[in-house]
Amino acid sequence: MNDDELERRLRDADPSRAFAPIPPERQKATLERIMAETPPPARRSRAARVRASWIAVPAALAALAVAVVAFLNPFTAPVAAAYGPAPLTYTAIDKSLAEVVAEAEARLADSPGPATTERRSETVSWSLTLTSDGEAEPTVYIEPLEREFVWSEDLSATQIVRTGAPFLSSSGLPATPPNAKPPGTLIDEQTWEPGTYSQATPGAEDLDAQFADDLLQLYIEYGSGFSGQALTAVPDLFSELTMTNAQHADILQALLSVPDIDVLGVTTDREGREVIGVRAEAMGDQSATLLISTRTGRVVGYEMSVTGPGSPLPVPVGTVASYSLWPDTE
Repeated sequence: MNDDELERRLRDADPSRAFAPIPPERQKATLERIMAETPPPARRSRAARVRASWIAVPAALAALAVAVVAFLNPFTAPVAAAYGPAPLTYTAIDKSLAEVVAEAEARLADSPGPATTERRSETVSWSLTLTSDGEAEPTVYIEPLEREFVWSEDLSATQIVRTGAPFLSSSGLPATPPNAKPPGTLIDEQTWEPGTYSQATPGAEDLDAQFADDLLQLYIEYGSGFSGQALTAVPDLFSELTMTNAQHADILQALLSVPDIDVLGVTTDREGREVIGVRAEAMGDQSATLLISTRTGRVVGYEMSVTGPGSPLPVPVGTVASYSLWPDTE
């Protein structure tokens, strides 16, 4: 990883801009309006339309652009390169979204979790980064980043970014890229003085069922009516907050008001946890997927994939363009 690549990754890890699909001042005004049950405006400004397009590829907390390495070492067979990690493989289940949500809510009620909403977040993530000429490069290795983020009511904040555990893009097996820093190596630390951090979703620490439903519908509105845009609200929320089990249940319940969400089935996520995936089509020939823990019912992951030739990303259909993972409760 050279200095330019590291700079891009750290820039994309900046929560002050990476997680706001709508300009902060407009987002705050809009959220205040919908919480007051005032209908949102029928038309959007050009700036809002541009921001809405960003939701189609929600910034993961980090990004990666590395040169193709054809061999793990000179004495082994070549390893295939890809534009992103291998897609998760699902085993189909005969359950509707309502049944998946009901089962998750039951698990949430019986599982330990934070007593109150915490202004902190731990995320492991990766996302595709384009080169300066707008192209993408395949890579043998996926190198995620680990981000710890803490903020206060006075809008001060601290972010720490460390290297994650790399793996092969073709198989998901652990691997060590040439010249890679060991997992857990500190690569960036930032602070925001009081009053300088811009919250992505104002008031979300008090999220309840109505707030969750309004927020997801707002994302659909600003996302040109695509159901998958509602799912992109989750990484925005979880980039800043660790929510209670009851709040996870509110988010899951709000999904039932979102049309055209498919249940993909059961899989093992990129941290070895059994999860159920639910997916909906997002803007620009892309799809958004949420991963729900089969153990606790909490939402523990999010992925964005390219599904058609109309995607703005210059990668093959089926490419996983980004993912984010959050801790499950013990």
